[in-house]
Formats: sequence, C-alpha cells, structure tokens
Amino acid sequence: MRVPSVRTGVVAVVAGVVLVAGCGSSEGDGGASSAAGSASASPSPSESESTAVEAVTEEARKRASSATKKALLPTDAFEKIGLEQDMAPKEDTWDWFESCRPFLASESRQVTGHHGRWKGEGAVVDQTVVAYPDGIAEDIVAEVKKTVTCTEYSAGDQQYTKVATASLPEGIDADASHAWCMHSSEDYEVCHSVIARQDLVSSIWVIESTKGEALDALGVMTQLAAKRIAVQVS
Repeated sequence: MRVPSVRTGVVAVVAGVVLVAGCGSSEGDGGASSAAGSASASPSPSESESTAVEAVTEEARKRASSATKKALLPTDAFEKIGLEQDMAPKEDTWDWFESCRPFLASESRQVTGHHGRWKGEGAVVDQTVVAYPDGIAEDIVAEVKKTVTCTEYSAGDQQYTKVATASLPEGIDADASHAWCMHSSEDYEVCHSVIARQDLVSSIWVIESTKGEALDALGVMTQLAAKRIAVQVS
C-alpha cells in the first residue's frame, strides 16, 4: 500500500460505504499480537476495577457492542485495494495501548470493543474501537497524550525508537485526537492515532516502509474512522 493507492483507493472505496450502518464484517476468530502496540484481549478485571463496568446495563452493553462493531473500517473495502483480512473482527475487551508504558489506568472502565487487522504487501492496518461509560472517551485521549512522552520503548521482542507526536489532517470530526509515529528495530515505520467521540474511542496504527507513507495512510484511515464513529453516536 503506497500513498497514491491509499488516497485514490481507500478514499474512493471506503468513503462510499462509510455512512452505511452495519457494513462492517461479521465477527470471527482471531486475536492480536503484541507488535506495534496492537490490541490484545484483556484479562478479566479485578473486583475493584470492574465496579464501573458492572454498573453498565445490559441494554447499554448491547448498544456498545453494536456501535463498536459497526464503527470498524469495512474489510470488503480493504480487499478492493489489495489488503487482505489478517484478523477477523472480534469482540472482547482490549488492551489496545502499548507505547511508552504498557497500559492506561482508565482501561478498567472499558465496556467492550471490536478489533480487526488487514495486511498487504509491505503494509499493515490495525484498528480497535472500544466503548466506555459516562462519556470518558475524551479523557482517555488526554491520558494517551500525557503518556506518549518517551523517545523509545520496548514491546515484546521489538525496540521502538524516534517516538514523536505527529499531526493528523485538519477537520477530523472528533471530540479529541492524538497521533504519534515511531521506528521499529525491524526497520519499518509505525504511525498511531487515537480519536474519541462521546463514549467511543478508535485506535488505529499503520505500518509502512517510510514515515511519510505511514502518516499519510494513517491520516486517511483516521478521517474515515471518525466518520463511521459519528454515525454511531449521532
């Protein structure tokens, strides 16, 4: 996936279906590795951590499940530009953050979420959409921003360096947003965005061979993710 393909392929294909409710793929088996700060299924919270989550009604939990599933970018659109589904969308609670430190304190309040991953030649796109109670999603982005202050960190068997804040395109429809990029010890570039609107957070990371390509692709994906979230919370 190169920049021209992202702009002409993803925008043309995904934008055409981004406002269609329920166009995300069906659930399937799959998890996520620990590379590039990717999502992994969270262990069950402790009794003290689960209090807020337990207070969520069953109806609210069902709405959160539906919204996070529908807010994922659609697999069929990726397939049209040569990115195959690597991990089928799956519902769980997710440890979606792993940059500079391995967790966020607010994760104990996560209700549920959906994760998916798509791969092509030299490129990976990974997205997790998660729901929180009480409209705290915007606060979580602020927590991310305060946490991503290191210049390097280790995750699994990877070393990430040149960690730095990055700029997203103007006009992204979100209550809060933050983005950063980093260089892998395996010599690829990773750019990561987190956006929030009301109770939903989208976390996306993109792997490309150059920072420019990764950041350009991330900007397009984040804009589209914001539009899909807006449909769910409107």
